[in-house]
Amino acid sequence: MFKKILMRDLVFSLCMSAIMAYTMECYNHILMLGGQYDYSLFWQVLKEAWWLPFLVFVIQMSVGGPLARKLAFSVINPREEKAYVTTIALSIATVLVMCPSMSFLACLIFKKAWGNFLPIYLKTVVLNFPMALCWQLFVAGPLVRKLNRILFKSPEST
Repeated sequence: MFKKILMRDLVFSLCMSAIMAYTMECYNHILMLGGQYDYSLFWQVLKEAWWLPFLVFVIQMSVGGPLARKLAFSVINPREEKAYVTTIALSIATVLVMCPSMSFLACLIFKKAWGNFLPIYLKTVVLNFPMALCWQLFVAGPLVRKLNRILFKSPEST
């Protein structure tokens, strides 16, 4: 049972990391292009940043996830709340932790913001946070949870 739960959590985190990393990278490319893009952008992002979901996964599993759980459970008690409240709290806390973390790395890796780091970093967080939160709550989160329920059918997840 423990192995199944661990596998389910790993698959969930890997899928979420892949979807969030890819879509947020596409979003940032579209912002850089001033909203002008064509379908080749999606392939270009996949070629350039294929490794990014793995970086997100490592950060999420080592730092982001534990901090997000600590933050969410400092606000709510998962034993007393309805399951959807816990899910929403964890989603919001994850974005609160991961968006600034990944924006920091993006400024170092992609934007090479050595001289003006703070203003570029703050702008990146301000532009990414609303999109990351909405995408997590309304698209990626429900999609990955549905996928997880299909892959790991169990009485408590149906």
